[in-house]
Amino acid sequence: KKNRTMKKKKKIKSKKKIDFLIYYRSHPNKFKNITLNFIRNLSEKFNVYIVGDYFKNKNVKNLGLISKNKIYRYLAMSKMTVSSDENLFSNFNLDCIESNIKILIGSQYLVSKTVPKKYFFKITKKEMNYKKKNLKKLIKKIENKKFKIKNKENFQPNLLKNQIDNYFSCFL
Repeated sequence: KKNRTMKKKKKIKSKKKIDFLIYYRSHPNKFKNITLNFIRNLSEKFNVYIVGDYFKNKNVKNLGLISKNKIYRYLAMSKMTVSSDENLFSNFNLDCIESNIKILIGSQYLVSKTVPKKYFFKITKKEMNYKKKNLKKLIKKIENKKFKIKNKENFQPNLLKNQIDNYFSCFL
C-alpha cells in the first residue's frame, strides 16, 4: 500500500503550451460516451495530449504510458484536464490539483468539502455537446478564471488520501 507523500518538487517553469492533458484508460467505467465526444470536440480547437491508453483521434497527441516524472513535466506545461467519469479523486486528478491545473467535471458530481472547489469546473451535458465556436467561448471563460490562493496550506492532499483510505478500510 503506497502512501501519497507531498515532497517539495522542483518547480519546472515553462510556457503553458498544452491546453488539455487528459489521463485516458480504455475501460467502460472510465469515460462515458458524452465525455469521449467532448474530448473529440475539444481536439478540433485545442491542443490535447493524452496519457495512458491510445485514444483514436488524429487531432490528439498520444503520449502512451509514461513515468510519473514525465507526467509532472507535462502538467507543468498544461492548463486544464477533463476528469474521468468514475473517480474525481484519482491519483492523476490529485497531481493536477498539486500542479494548479483546472479540472473539468460533469455537472452531476458533488465536490468534497475537503478539496477546494476552485480546482473543479462543472460542465453540463449541453455544454459537453458544444461545437467549435461555442466550445471555444466556454473554455476561454474557464481559462480566464483565476485561482485565488490565499493560503496554500489549506489543501493537504495527504489528508484527503488518508480520509479516502480510512473510508475504504472499513469495507475490508
